[in-house]
Amino acid sequence: MYEWIYYIDDIDELMKKKKRDVFKYPHFGKISQLYPNPEVVLGHDIYWTLKEDGSNAGVYLKPNGEPTVRSRNVDVANFCRDVMCLPECKRVIDMIYHHKENYGSEFMVFGEYLSARGGRSPTGLKTYEESKFVVFDIWDITEKKFLPYYTVTMMCGYFNVPVVKLIGMCNCKSMDELYQYRDSMLEATVGEEGVVGKIYYKPHKAIEDNYLIFKEKHFIPKPVCDKFVGAGCVQLPQLPIEEVSACLSKVKDRLSPDEFKQMKTVMPAFAKEVALECEQQNCVNRINLKKLYDEIIEQQNQGVNHV
Repeated sequence: MYEWIYYIDDIDELMKKKKRDVFKYPHFGKISQLYPNPEVVLGHDIYWTLKEDGSNAGVYLKPNGEPTVRSRNVDVANFCRDVMCLPECKRVIDMIYHHKENYGSEFMVFGEYLSARGGRSPTGLKTYEESKFVVFDIWDITEKKFLPYYTVTMMCGYFNVPVVKLIGMCNCKSMDELYQYRDSMLEATVGEEGVVGKIYYKPHKAIEDNYLIFKEKHFIPKPVCDKFVGAGCVQLPQLPIEEVSACLSKVKDRLSPDEFKQMKTVMPAFAKEVALECEQQNCVNRINLKKLYDEIIEQQNQGVNHV
């Protein structure tokens, strides 16, 4: 999510409490940590880009039109001056001004600051003979979304700005296929920190943002990438039995005792509740609902009530 950060250019803006929303690059974890579950990425195009071993830096314009650089957590980075002195960063600033002046677009350009100062990279995996700035994302401030990878490469290419490498693309239908695709690249790992996987749109309604990002460590780049598309349908996890039972409880609460014993009344409503819960949790149901309902009715007739 983006967060509010306040800039004060003069006393008048201080009195008016003028604010501007500045995007903070999101923190993200591995595939296994995705919400609402890892299967949320299945059936979607995933772009895998190289995870450079450096510091997160975002180049953008302040309200007064001056360029600046933020880190992941601070609106003006302590390495701001160092980054802005780099020739590729100067071209990034030219690109931002060009799109603002000619098209009215406002962008924040995120990249990896690969510093030659201080010896090794943040993880200690690499050393750099000279400092660099490599773009990995462009945030559209107006639309509040990331630009697709190929749009980023086209924009940056016009201004001769380096962009992180695209390692591969896939569209998997099961977690086995996805992990197999990932593992095939992990086996060739040599000297790189990892990769970042991105979906450039909202893949599920449970996700608030217009994108999905995850990272997996220890990938190695390949000069050529092919898109892998899995076979069959997307394989989602089973909705927990507790959730299925809770759906039946919701139906029972809306009906009288006599109505609840009428299968033709209960089953359509029961199936609808289960379908809604499956959609919300990105799951499927393989449990026989009629059998579960019959068991509950039989228990009620025997004086046992579990719903």
